[in-house]
Amino acid sequence: MAKKQKQEKFAAEISNIKRANAGMMKTLLSAVREVVTFDKLLPKDAQGANTPKLMLIFGDSLSIAFDALEYLQGYVKMFEKYPMIITLPGVSSSKYIDWGMPEETWLKTILTNNGVPEKKVQSLSSIDDVKNFIRKHHYRHVSVFAARGYSVSTIVTLEQLIPEINFRYFEKEYVSKDWMAEEGVVSNCVFDTDKLSSVEMDLLLGQLVRLNLVRNTLPEYLQEYLMPLEIVKKFTDKGYILGLNTEEEMNAVGISLEEFNERLPKRLADFEWIPYAKSRVYEQIMSLKK
Repeated sequence: MAKKQKQEKFAAEISNIKRANAGMMKTLLSAVREVVTFDKLLPKDAQGANTPKLMLIFGDSLSIAFDALEYLQGYVKMFEKYPMIITLPGVSSSKYIDWGMPEETWLKTILTNNGVPEKKVQSLSSIDDVKNFIRKHHYRHVSVFAARGYSVSTIVTLEQLIPEINFRYFEKEYVSKDWMAEEGVVSNCVFDTDKLSSVEMDLLLGQLVRLNLVRNTLPEYLQEYLMPLEIVKKFTDKGYILGLNTEEEMNAVGISLEEFNERLPKRLADFEWIPYAKSRVYEQIMSLKK
């Protein structure tokens, strides 16, 4: 019997140079301390009267839940109780991928399965909901957790939409695979949204488009090093389009809505696991269970 030929993917392979450039942009979009002042960085250990009593966790990647759990251990040790926690969809998530459950529900599931009281976790579906919650309960200090590669976009969004709140941002530092191997540290970045070889490439490009659309409002560091649209277009032209969530974003890289709708099912078909995303995410979560 003849072997079944492997179906060629819609999104074309990219060169090593382009992949390296994408990697540099992921590092740029993780550089919290380059876009906020030092006083807006969240200390590694919960301490002091100004430690935020409200925590926001964004679901661009579920890996951030495990970093939040580590922080919460210190918080509970210090204050003998949990803060109020709100889980949210990712600011840079793709609206075309169904993960089997909303990202904010997945985040809540991870937290409560690891001992966080359910009454302390509320899932909301938008930043407008967060704004209303903060105002209703009169929070002034709020901690923010977003995964590496998505943190800067989250900061830009929050500072634009809720500028009156004192946000303090978690910063996940980059550590090499060699260091993790030497120290016996297991990475929690097992999810597809953490991998440039998977959908993270599309999501990264979507962020770059959105940031370019407001480029003049960005901190100088971002303006100087952000990949320009003409370079982003070289990636989206190859089919990496799942991060484009609006017609304006599509048009910014020269794709009409009609062209996008024609390409979308082809790009989704590149990921054979998408129809089984819920079981895939569950298996990834279980691989991190201690």
